[in-house]
Amino acid sequence: MDKLDGTLIVRHFKPSMCLKCKYFEGIEKGTCPAYPDGIPSRYADMVIGANAPVQEKHDSVQKDQKGEYVFTPL
Repeated sequence: MDKLDGTLIVRHFKPSMCLKCKYFEGIEKGTCPAYPDGIPSRYADMVIGANAPVQEKHDSVQKDQKGEYVFTPL
């Protein structure tokens, strides 16, 4: 059961890994040097709900990105 009440959000909300990456350029921009036109949803989507898809971790260089940037913790 997925409801947007305080209890469920706290229990099942997983913020994007982008928020913890030193290359992330902020929520307003939603970009980083690897994805200057916008970070793909496979990395940046906020996950809500027990049955939400698992978010990919950007830990290797991808064909669709710019440069050699990968997730690097703050």
